[in-house]
Amino acid sequence: MAIHGLNQWNGVAIASRVGLDDIDTSFPGQPGWAAKPEGEPVVEARALGATVGAASDATPVRLWSLYVPNGRELTHPHYTYKLDWLRILREDVASWLEAEPDLPLALVGDWNVAPRDEDVWDMSVFEGATHVSAPEREAFAAFAEVGMHEVTRERVANYTYWDYQKLRFPRNEGMRIDFVYASPALASGSPARLSTAMSARARAPPTTSPSSSRSRALTGTADGAVSSARPLQSSYGCGRLAKNGACIVVSLNAESRVGPDRIRLKPRRGRTTCRRNLEETRRNGGTLHSHPHS
Repeated sequence: MAIHGLNQWNGVAIASRVGLDDIDTSFPGQPGWAAKPEGEPVVEARALGATVGAASDATPVRLWSLYVPNGRELTHPHYTYKLDWLRILREDVASWLEAEPDLPLALVGDWNVAPRDEDVWDMSVFEGATHVSAPEREAFAAFAEVGMHEVTRERVANYTYWDYQKLRFPRNEGMRIDFVYASPALASGSPARLSTAMSARARAPPTTSPSSSRSRALTGTADGAVSSARPLQSSYGCGRLAKNGACIVVSLNAESRVGPDRIRLKPRRGRTTCRRNLEETRRNGGTLHSHPHS
């Protein structure tokens, strides 16, 4: 298992039963983020690369577990950071494929982009918000333009993310923001090598109450490797691996560290909130719109 996390809410990991080699905790040129305008940018724990499969008879796959920045708001510096992050990653992928056209490559995880209107339960809720804006969708589609193939949509149609607030999970008011981009060599390979989409079991026994947890699907890849990119909060999901049908359940219970734009309120029935939600509530006349965290 390879794990990469800092003292904040983002982190990435890869678990493999077929070997982990050549581990990288960032991609070349990965931009950093400064929490304060006068602060020094930090390369966050949002990308973890490894070669998996060397311990099996299968051809090894270069796997990247990704947690794309949230963007927060269309006018927020974090939004520009998100677009830069995606652009540089896409440029890296293009250079990798140009140098090695037959490279089995998978980009797996939380992309924080809903590429199509049907990828959110109600587009009117997201009017003027991140995740569905044209620049974000174009940045996501740009990976296909360099030869990558998104391989989950043809296999699974359900959402992959539900906010813990306002009963989003039991009402199935979710988002489809977790994807697998595969290189031509991997996408055209055998089903045993190609990653398959994972889905959270709606009726699986959770490790914590759904009302106090953020539910997200895990993403499985390449012959027995599982990638998880998510906030370090209580969550659950299960994944089915193509090769042997194994099921893996992951529970992450580390509380998020309070950042400069968040307030940890006194817990009530296991719920938490943040300043951004409170401000949004006031702007909308008391209606609280949920949003994925950073």
